[in-house]
Amino acid sequence: MADDLWNFSLRFYADADVQRACLALQDAHGADVNIALCLLWHATRGAIIGDDDVAALDAAVRPWREATVVPLRARRRALKETVLFPDGEAQEAFRTRLKKVELEAERLEQHILSAATVAASARAGPETAGRANLAAYARFLRSDFTPGIVDTLAARLLAIA
Repeated sequence: MADDLWNFSLRFYADADVQRACLALQDAHGADVNIALCLLWHATRGAIIGDDDVAALDAAVRPWREATVVPLRARRRALKETVLFPDGEAQEAFRTRLKKVELEAERLEQHILSAATVAASARAGPETAGRANLAAYARFLRSDFTPGIVDTLAARLLAIA
């Protein structure tokens, strides 16, 4: 099942607009993109995930995310934005390797997410379920996701569901 979520995520994320939308969720709203992708994955099967289960998903991955994913991302971004090593090519090669490690950490996070037990509080078509799941995540984060972000993700969900 972990591979199902990962394969969905790779297919879903393989779109420039989706990548921008996911980064906006992360940077502007404090979202964990892996949780958003997990909620959209559940939506492909019509599952609307309730607020308590969204909180449970976050609780399940928080220790891994905070200890591993976030620090790796911060280091990778710092290496992209600032020259810290006299040999720029060597720094970029290291940043590229770090990016691969970060991606593996994200895959492992998705393994945790796919193993977490969540129950559909309701059923609907993929787009409706996806929008409902993103709304539940926004409530959890105490944020209002930008409508354009949600529209982009819902359109992609329809395209691949």
